[in-house]
Amino acid sequence: MADDGMIDIDGSVGEGGGQILRTAFAMSAITGKPVNIRNIRADRPKPGLASQHLTAIKAVTEICNGELEGAYKGSERVSFHPGNIEARDMELDIGTAGSISLVLQAILPVLARAHGESNIRIRGGTDVKWSPPVDHLRNIILPIYEDHGIKCELDVLKRGYYPRGGGEVHICIRSPGEISCAMPDKADKPVLSGMINITGLPRKIAERMRNAAMNELDEFIEPGEMSGPDIIIDHRENGASQGIGILLTFSDGKRNLGVDILGERGVPAEVIGKKAANRLIELMDSGADIDEHGADQIMTLMAISGSSPAFIFPKMTSHISTNLNIIGRFMPDILNIAKDNNSNNYILSRL
Repeated sequence: MADDGMIDIDGSVGEGGGQILRTAFAMSAITGKPVNIRNIRADRPKPGLASQHLTAIKAVTEICNGELEGAYKGSERVSFHPGNIEARDMELDIGTAGSISLVLQAILPVLARAHGESNIRIRGGTDVKWSPPVDHLRNIILPIYEDHGIKCELDVLKRGYYPRGGGEVHICIRSPGEISCAMPDKADKPVLSGMINITGLPRKIAERMRNAAMNELDEFIEPGEMSGPDIIIDHRENGASQGIGILLTFSDGKRNLGVDILGERGVPAEVIGKKAANRLIELMDSGADIDEHGADQIMTLMAISGSSPAFIFPKMTSHISTNLNIIGRFMPDILNIAKDNNSNNYILSRL
């Protein structure tokens, strides 16, 4: 493939990992600008492309009828020439406990620009370390896509935890092809809710976690101040792997806050439930509109939208700063991050 006009990216800078690949491929597909990425994950214990990254970039390539070179496990350099984006149905299998959410992070903005309906079925990890669980995606990120006119329905068919994986998700994306945001209405009463997913373990573990979280939240909330807290338990007796995780959310229409924590062997359920509740209380008190992990996931959507509101988030991360840099390589001066003078928060806005 010719490299005329190709954007060259050093994959070892900034976050230095898969975030660079996901954002660069999505922005390349959307803008039509080819990209070359070198030194992929160069400082990781196992450099180069892993199964999760391969699944994501091959899916983006298929969605936009593009051409891809260097896509094999362990590769430290890939070149991508995008074509025309089309809605389509796909079945993807990461083959490991690699994160389903992170694969969707790459392909969702691309499918948002595809007129029509797409149905994607992905097998891999639904609840794994160092990535947002699918419940965070479904409850925090997809409502923001809805505000931008993209209808998304996500069903968790099977849970998949590290190290075995075996999870399965189906998502339907319906898009008009053009993206713009109507400001969401503020809810009459804020909603505090949550979910504990547990597979292959006794339900009583989840109940202990829920009780610990509820005790913390009940002390914080004034009666009648908001709806909830209502924490449901998704208990599955059998699955390809076993595990437990909690997601707590707060929403008033404009603010969409989420805290997720995976269970760990040797850590009491009560400790995790209490920690999740206190983290959410801290976020609610901060005045943020979205948590920092949600902020990095909506940046590509904001960049490609005809309009989008500003979002206040609580702290900078390497993923956020990396996204700002990569998006700017394809669409200069489209997003801005500034310190909020009235708090310790940051403001993410579209210029």
